[in-house]
Amino acid sequence: MNRREIKVVFIADSHLVFKEKFLGIETHKSFEAVIGNILVHDQDADFYIFGGDLVQDQSKESFSFFKDISSRLSGLKLFTRGNHDMNDDFFNEISMDQKDCISFKSWYLVNLNSYSKGNIYGEIKDEQIEFLQDISNKNSDKNILLYMHHNLFPTNSPWLDEHITKNYQSLSKKFSDIENLSTIPSRVKSSLFL
Repeated sequence: MNRREIKVVFIADSHLVFKEKFLGIETHKSFEAVIGNILVHDQDADFYIFGGDLVQDQSKESFSFFKDISSRLSGLKLFTRGNHDMNDDFFNEISMDQKDCISFKSWYLVNLNSYSKGNIYGEIKDEQIEFLQDISNKNSDKNILLYMHHNLFPTNSPWLDEHITKNYQSLSKKFSDIENLSTIPSRVKSSLFL
């Protein structure tokens, strides 16, 4: 029998807008449908990672809706901040008890905060890289699953690449030196099952 060791569902870019369409999408209905589908097919996940850009319109209605619908998932929920997650109070509330690093079986799940206040691009601070390198050095026997909002590498898509992590070139060597590292950029927009 082939048994999984960890199951992660990654949900990103809901861009909730109350009573209006966003890019032609009724975002509240779409988000509720996504969570409904997860409840049918993936309610056994160990982690649900919300990969940023959760609420587009910054309205109380959308914040409340996000909290209500996401609370239907019973597993551990993790959050990383996107460029549209501008409301500090909301983001601090939903991620209040969250740690930036979680050990689970032979894995470490590490959140890198690429949020850069007032900018659409992302940025990773040196302290976060040092934190990541320290985890890797102390736990070379474990896999590191890194999650963040902004893409780390050019995709040759003008829309995506304007949202890239600004200092990606200087980070490339640092990341490549971490042998036990895996990444999930939010722009994948799919669920990941390991």
